[in-house]
Amino acid sequence: MKLKITIDAGEVGFWEVDTVTDYYEEMKEVRGEEHATSFFRSGVFEGEEIESHNGKHYIYGYLEGLYQSDRCPHFLYDAEIKQITVEVLKEVSTLVKCKNCRHCGFDFEDFFHPSYKCKKEKQNLKEVENMEDYEIECDAFKSKYIEYPLTIEGIDKPKNKGIEPYFGKEIGTLVKIRPCTEKYGNKTYLGLLLGDVDLGLMISHNESTNRMEIYRHFNPAIFVPELKEIIYGCESWWGVIENEEQLKEITNQDIDNVWYVQLLKDMNKKEEGNE
Repeated sequence: MKLKITIDAGEVGFWEVDTVTDYYEEMKEVRGEEHATSFFRSGVFEGEEIESHNGKHYIYGYLEGLYQSDRCPHFLYDAEIKQITVEVLKEVSTLVKCKNCRHCGFDFEDFFHPSYKCKKEKQNLKEVENMEDYEIECDAFKSKYIEYPLTIEGIDKPKNKGIEPYFGKEIGTLVKIRPCTEKYGNKTYLGLLLGDVDLGLMISHNESTNRMEIYRHFNPAIFVPELKEIIYGCESWWGVIENEEQLKEITNQDIDNVWYVQLLKDMNKKEEGNE
């Protein structure tokens, strides 16, 4: 595996890779700063002009601290931008953590006991007990996290506004809302729907285009006049008031009728029945 390091010519403390000593500092100490700086800025290697091809200067040879023939470094000097790229052949661990791979997901074949699943079918993860520390060698590994350094050729900003209507509902629509936080004492309030509001920004990186996209994370926001606060949909039970009959408070029965609450209760009952 190659470890590539880019060096800006003319700077001090250029690079450091495992057993490789800092060649610039060593050359400066032995031959003087002027010679060392000249080497990195002009592409001169040990006082001799190096091969030039397509505007690139190439240097082949050993560095102090790299004596193994299978680790011979390769220098590439770009005279136009005064930049050196160093490629060093080095042994790097190829073990990767499955849980950090974007191809690692969940298998819901047994809905109440989901397990991990490799979408590329490279590994059977059903029997793995500790995914936190589980490592394998895998040529299909693709990190689900943004890894640095990155090449960025553009940034796409969000085109939508920071606040928008919530699924066609008019801003100012009357709603009934019961905040989840205990300090509100399970009380239901009358509120005004402000719309879908930007809670924060998220960023994605497109590896094929090297562009970053910024997009908004929305959630319905409700202004509660009695509290003089804005409560978000993700922190409350709420519903639109369509008629006078619905001006009643949100009851526990209303909450129990929500589909995901019913699902969780059914799951708990089945879990208790298996014990």
